Amino acid sequence: MPRHRLFTHARTRSGLLTPLLTSAVAVALIGSVAVQPDLISRYAADDMAAVAASDSGDSYDGFDAKAAEQLRQDQCLLGETLRMGGPAMFGVAQDGLNQTPDKLHTAANRSYWETTPLSTAFEQDRDAADKEGSALYDHIRDFEISGLPTPSGFQSKADFEWPPGTSGDDRPNFFQ
Repeated sequence: MPRHRLFTHARTRSGLLTPLLTSAVAVALIGSVAVQPDLISRYAADDMAAVAASDSGDSYDGFDAKAAEQLRQDQCLLGETLRMGGPAMFGVAQDGLNQTPDKLHTAANRSYWETTPLSTAFEQDRDAADKEGSALYDHIRDFEISGLPTPSGFQSKADFEWPPGTSGDDRPNFFQ
């Protein structure tokens, strides 16, 4: 059974019709602008008025670039503090990021030589880390062995009695 082609004649005519139709539309558009040139100047004047208004100093669009830059810097600082700081610094950073921009800026104050929330939290974390480090260092003496004969395989008495990672030993210690 032969297949009927419905649009075969349209395809053959479209080869001639497409360039003709495109040319006719282009001529019509150019002709309308030539007949009414005030259309171009009217729309261009509207566009230029908007540009002139945005360039003048008395129009304010509500965007302050310096404030936005400062806000982003504060957010980045507290974001880094969330990842790298100790528990107290984490709390200050998390609280600051959940606040208004003014409170965020107060939390992210970079004047660490003054008393700021971030500097206070850093000192708390540093003191806690020093206390923990001192407690761990005190336990190194727990691993010392004394009073036993040195077994074979050790280079010296200190090599046997002292734990790894102490007294000039390059091996990692028990805490690493």
